[in-house]
Amino acid sequence: MASALSSYTATLHSGVTASNGPALFATAALIAFQASASRRFLNEPGTESEPYSLPTQWFHAFQGVKTVVIAAWPFLRSSDIRPIISAQPALALDLHPSRPAFFDHLLLGLDEQLETLPGGERDETRRAYEHSVAYLNWAHARPEKARIVGFPATVSRRFIELVDRADERALAVIASFFAMTRAVDGAWWLNGVARKEVSGILGLLGEEWRERISWAVRVAEWEGE
Repeated sequence: MASALSSYTATLHSGVTASNGPALFATAALIAFQASASRRFLNEPGTESEPYSLPTQWFHAFQGVKTVVIAAWPFLRSSDIRPIISAQPALALDLHPSRPAFFDHLLLGLDEQLETLPGGERDETRRAYEHSVAYLNWAHARPEKARIVGFPATVSRRFIELVDRADERALAVIASFFAMTRAVDGAWWLNGVARKEVSGILGLLGEEWRERISWAVRVAEWEGE
């Protein structure tokens, strides 16, 4: 695996071409799949043998796929890979809905939080939160696998930085994302992910944010089919 990653990185740094573009995309997709699927085999989070660690590899790996697609698109659009990419649903996010949306409560108090940040960080941070919540609302409106699992590749780099910092609002957002994977956990690599990740994130939140993800907790712990 280490040798394959080294070769992939070297090829990526040497430049994307018509001959290596499809292979780079396939490799990036496999890395993302491995990064997400491997968390299924960890012990239950919060135990002495396996303290919970944030699933940042999900996001970094899927961001890698997005980066490769952007760089290689001139070559991918005329390759056999194009139908795979084109099968993804087109985004139609409403960043400022005129009617209340399902996950709006995750943005409550945002203005007050932003006031505590340096002025240069406020706009980018606001966009990171609003975009991620808009994606959740879009996916929740039609909870299909392609919509749900596209979340890690779609969020901004700033949002991932907030997750890396264990920012409570960002953690509440990803807890809601993982709860939605419960709708598609018939896929073996998603089976059990909702319960494990939401439970782990819950242990990192204060009382206010625990209450805000009560829906995610109920969905993740639901025993039905």
